[in-house]
Amino acid sequence: MVNVSRPQIQAIFLDLDDTLINMKRASHLAFNDTLTRHGIRPVSYHEMLANWDTSWRVVVTNLAPDNTDVDRLMTEIGKEYFETFFKIHLEHSTLMPGAVTTLQTLRTMKLLTAIVSRRRRRVINEELDKFKLRPYLDTIVGREDVAQVKPAPNALTLAAERLTVPIKQCLMVGDSPNDVKAGKAAGAKTASVLTGPYAVETILTEKPDVVVNRIADLVAVLGRDFKCVAPNDRMK
Repeated sequence: MVNVSRPQIQAIFLDLDDTLINMKRASHLAFNDTLTRHGIRPVSYHEMLANWDTSWRVVVTNLAPDNTDVDRLMTEIGKEYFETFFKIHLEHSTLMPGAVTTLQTLRTMKLLTAIVSRRRRRVINEELDKFKLRPYLDTIVGREDVAQVKPAPNALTLAAERLTVPIKQCLMVGDSPNDVKAGKAAGAKTASVLTGPYAVETILTEKPDVVVNRIADLVAVLGRDFKCVAPNDRMK
């Protein structure tokens, strides 16, 4: 039998939305608030989840009256959506089950950890403070920190640079196909968490290295599929 060595991992990169923190409800409320401002019927929570893999331009086009200038409308909707989301996300966000325990265990294992998110740092910081997660993290990379967000690799390579860890010894963990795409583009290992709004088939198409049902299952997978190595110089 051939002995295949397990890949070494020194750092864990974590997406925020629907990986550590559930913000789907806030997204739903913000989107519907924006639609109703423009006289467009709101969508149900089920409709939002069913259309998550679809371009929101297509969704809005199907909902808007005929002869609507969709380009103009999308510009307005995008701005208004984020303004509303910024106001309400803290009220409607919830921790994913097992998120804190997982972060605590990663600390015990002496692995470095980073948030790598498409969200703005303001949202990231507010959510981390709400749930008291900041002590479990070594660095944060948000939208403002890079020229291109996921699926581009920029945010992952920046996180690796900050932690002084080779990117090939980093594991990107997230619920989105873009997390897998970014991880592969950067040269990191990838783990998909099936707690997001994406269809399982959509996730599997990107061929992540490992798949877990929820963040609470991550530690078991680390012990099974990877060799976890504590970095020599921990970031202060």
